[in-house]
Amino acid sequence: MQVDGSPHDWFEGRGNRCTLLQFIDDATSEVLWLEFGDSESTHSLMAATWRSLEIHGRPQALYTDRGGVFKVNLHNEDDEKMTQYERALDELDIELIHARSPQAKGRVERGFQTHQDRLVKELRLAGISTMDEANRFIREVYLPKHNRKFAVTARQAGDAHRSVDGYDLDTMLCTKEERVVTNDLTIRYQTRWLQLASKQRTIVRPKHIVTVSAHLDGRLTIQHGRTSLDFTEVYEQPRRPAQSMIHQPSQRIPYKPAPTHPWRRYAYQPVTFLLGTQR
Repeated sequence: MQVDGSPHDWFEGRGNRCTLLQFIDDATSEVLWLEFGDSESTHSLMAATWRSLEIHGRPQALYTDRGGVFKVNLHNEDDEKMTQYERALDELDIELIHARSPQAKGRVERGFQTHQDRLVKELRLAGISTMDEANRFIREVYLPKHNRKFAVTARQAGDAHRSVDGYDLDTMLCTKEERVVTNDLTIRYQTRWLQLASKQRTIVRPKHIVTVSAHLDGRLTIQHGRTSLDFTEVYEQPRRPAQSMIHQPSQRIPYKPAPTHPWRRYAYQPVTFLLGTQR
C-alpha cells in the first residue's frame, strides 16, 4: 500500500489549506482510504492509518517517501533510530519501505493529480469548505465513485491484508517517550508535570525509566514495564520547603562545669617575670 500526503488549497480559498492523506493499493490502484488532515503530521497519519486498518486490516507493507514523519534522516546511517510512525508500524508487524524518488511511488503521486482536478471540483459543486464535511463527502460519495472508475483487477486474486485481532491499536498508534522518575516521584513530559501516586501495582523508585504514551484522543498513560502507573497532572513543579537564610540562635543551655571539675582545683597563682638588670 502506497501512502503519501498532498498539501493544497483544496477548498479554493473557501476554507483553510489542509493536506489530503491517501492510502492506495499498489496492485489494484484502489484508494483504500482518503482523508483530509491539518498536515502530514504523525498524529494525522496515525489517525488515518487507524481508520484504514479497522476497515481493511493490516497490509504487508507501506511504501512511503523519506519525509521526516516516515524516516529519521539525520545522524542515522545505520537506520537504528525510528520515527514514532515507523515504531508503530513495527509493533503492528507492517514493513515500511522508503522510496528514493517520487517516480518510485508514481501510483500515489498520479492519484493526487487526479484528486486535485476532480475532488476540488466536486467539493466546489457540493459547496463544501470544511475538513469534516469534506471527509464525510469523500467516504459517502467521492471514494466509491472514484474506485469504480479507476480501480483495476489485481494480477493475482485474493486479499493479502491481515486481521487486526490481537493488536491493541490504541497502545500502538500513539507516541511513546521514555522519562526518568525524579526523587519526588514526578515526571517531566514536554511542558507538563506528572505526579506518580505513592501506591502502585509495581515497585517504582527514583531513577527508574518509564514510558509516557500520548494517545490520539489526548490521553496520557505511563507504564513501567508492562504495568500501568497511577498518576495525576500537577500544574507547576513541586517545590521543596524553602530553608530560612537567617541564622537561628541555638536553644541549647550552655554547659557549666561542676565545682569538682579538675580545672577548678588549681588556685590562681600569679606569674612573676624576672627582669635582668642592665649593666
